Parts: sequence; structure tokens; C-alpha cells
Amino acid sequence: MVRHQTLTAPVRALDPLGRPAPSLAAEFASAPPVTRGDPTRDEHFIAAFARFVERVLVPWHRFECRGLEHVPLGPALYVSNHSGSMNPVDSWLVPWAIYRTFGLAEVPFGLAHDGVLKLPALGAIARRFGMMPANHASAHRIFAHGLKAIVYPGGDLDANRPFRARHEVRFGGRTGFVRCALRERVPIVPIATAGAQSTLLVLSDGQSLARLIRAPQLLRMKVWPVTLSLPWGLTIGPPPPHIPWPATIHSEILAPIALPDVDPDERIRVGALAEEVRSLIEAAVARLARGIRRRRSFGRRPFP
Repeated sequence: MVRHQTLTAPVRALDPLGRPAPSLAAEFASAPPVTRGDPTRDEHFIAAFARFVERVLVPWHRFECRGLEHVPLGPALYVSNHSGSMNPVDSWLVPWAIYRTFGLAEVPFGLAHDGVLKLPALGAIARRFGMMPANHASAHRIFAHGLKAIVYPGGDLDANRPFRARHEVRFGGRTGFVRCALRERVPIVPIATAGAQSTLLVLSDGQSLARLIRAPQLLRMKVWPVTLSLPWGLTIGPPPPHIPWPATIHSEILAPIALPDVDPDERIRVGALAEEVRSLIEAAVARLARGIRRRRSFGRRPFP
């Protein structure tokens, strides 16, 4: 059932009754705390943040999302590429498009790195969005409630790929998302985003440096990037969240993939399925990037 194909920036943020949205500061200040346990999230807080995305990030990045007709009914696992280092704006924009089109019930729960959820301030905010530890137990609880989850298999490796490789998708050989979908018998819904890796300049992902300082063992990080961003300038190591450059960002939700009946522990076939998903996303990223270049006026927004 096709409901929308492309979602772009609205003219003005309105509440569900069509009235001008209240101030964002008032919304965030009055948001109650979120509870823990089964999948849950702070609906009031998310509504306030959605208004921020709609007013600020969507026009700033001239964001468009295609393929919303591919959002399936019932539980599903979204699998996306990841961009933007420590400020992955695509992680906010695509869920906003789903939220604005279908409502909160269809917005996926994020499966996040344990370290993010343990941070004193950021972890509390992440839980308000409904983020849960990235493990099979969390995914099972989400799907058992008939809800959706989203994962970024490339993690820090994908989010910190060098600018010259900005249109590549790097999963680093990770296949856990396929095993999860097979065990839970849910479809995989690929999501591709182009442009978000141009919100800063990653000069090097620093994989060699990461190994030298034992970042994989100590921090579960495979990279130690060298970046140029606002307002931090040149940084070595994970930069603080940056102010994104106004790069045009386009996303596309691809058709759901119903996986064959494969043993989740059959490594070769699981690896082949993971590579198939990665290749589909990478091809869509390249297609979206070409579209951005064709539509960009000469001399505007230097990075596609």
C-alpha cells in the first residue's frame, strides 16, 4: 500500500491539530522521565525532538526520504549505513520521516552500543528515545511486542569512513543482524542514506592508530579518526558532536527482504546474506549521491 514516496521539509511545524507548535524549550523542560524494562520511550520528549528535527535539521540538509511505502506492517529489522562520526544526523532524519508519516508506533527502537547507554547524561537521553543495548535479548523483546528495531552494523567503522570513501558502506564483516532476523523470523528492511558523511571531513579512519593504542580491546572501537569539523577544527580521536556542515542528505527505504530458511549458525550462508544486504545499500547510496549531484546548482553545497 503506497502512502508516500518522498517526504521533504514542511513549510511550518504544526501540532497534530494544525496549530503552531509550542516552543521547543518548553517541550523539553516539561517532558517526564522514561521508564525502563520492556520496550518503552518518552512520547512527549520524542514529539518535542521531532519538532526540532523538522524546524532545523530537515531544511538545513534539504532532507528527502523516499520509499516510505516500503515500511511494513508488524515487526521488522531496519538495517542502515551509518555516517557523521559522533553526530550521525541520519539517525534522526530517517526516524523523523517515519514518525511524521505513520506516527510513533512505526518508528524503530534503536539498538545502541552499551557504552552510549552507560554515559551519565547521553545514556539517559538515549533511553528516552527508546534505545536499548545492541543484543539479541533486546531485539527479542522489541519484536515480541510487534515493534520494529534499527541497527547500524558498520558502527564506528562505517560512521568514520574517510571522505574519499563516503559513498561506500562498511559493515566490517559483521553478520549479527542477519542471525537476529533469522532467529526472530522478521524481514530485513534496508535503508540507504547519502550526504550525511559530508557533514564533516574525515581525513582518515585511523584504524592503525586504534590498534596501536588498543582501542578495540579497551573501548570496543576499531577506529581512531582524524577529522576536520565545526567548531573543533582538526581533531585526532573521536570528536565531540560537531555542528554539521549544510550537506544535502537524501535517504531511501528499500523493499523488505524476506530471508530464506537458513540456520542462523551456518556462517557461510549467513555471511552471503549479510553481504547481499550491504551491497544493496551501497548501490542505493551511490544512486542517491548521483541524484544529489544532478540536482545541486553549481557553486552551492560543495560536498554531495
